Amino acid sequence: MSRRGRRKSCFAVRLKYPEPGTAKTRLGSSIGMREACDIACAMFADLIERFQGHSDIPVIVAGSQHATVADYQMLLKDRGVKLTGVEFMIADAPDRPTRVRRVWELLLPRFERVVQCTLDVPYYSPWQYRELVYQLSRYDVVFHPTVDDGMCPYGARRIVDLWGKIDSREPGALLAIVRRLKRQKLSWWCGNPMFDIDTVDDLATLYRWIRSLSTDQERFCSRTFRLCRGIF
Repeated sequence: MSRRGRRKSCFAVRLKYPEPGTAKTRLGSSIGMREACDIACAMFADLIERFQGHSDIPVIVAGSQHATVADYQMLLKDRGVKLTGVEFMIADAPDRPTRVRRVWELLLPRFERVVQCTLDVPYYSPWQYRELVYQLSRYDVVFHPTVDDGMCPYGARRIVDLWGKIDSREPGALLAIVRRLKRQKLSWWCGNPMFDIDTVDDLATLYRWIRSLSTDQERFCSRTFRLCRGIF
């Protein structure tokens, strides 16, 4: 614990419970809604298992109010993920921007620096997380930009209304967020770009990349890989 009674940092995976017809709908329009939901669950499980293996990183699943803690736990158990060291909570909020802020409201009283991620980047690694945590010792907000003009993951050392009314799917969203940070007089650090998995082309890119890895490499996504083999 720090002098203020808070731990140094945590890795929070924020998600709405995956269900066919609501999870990865752009992907589902190409491969089927059930298949897209299965991919979302596999990516979630791959991401949690990778971080769950690092005892120095507190891992927190921040679910939405559309499901219970038990639902999220069973989702991981059904895919062979151990729950040891993983905390679950419900971040009740009406929409994604409010939920992002709500996660910081719930966790920053307990942790000095909180990094939020989603299942859209299942290959994200602990060493990348540690880089964000380090940069949060110098900046108020840190993030990885995504190639589709958004950001993920992102972290903060204070409660921030990051998105406001900005639509991440609209062109120019990333620069709009940066301008928002400027207006709030917040400092920020931008890391290397990431690609998130929203469409079948994104998934195909991920599959080609996973195929280039050896199975013992940390960022190998075994569950996602097995499902992709059946698609491509």
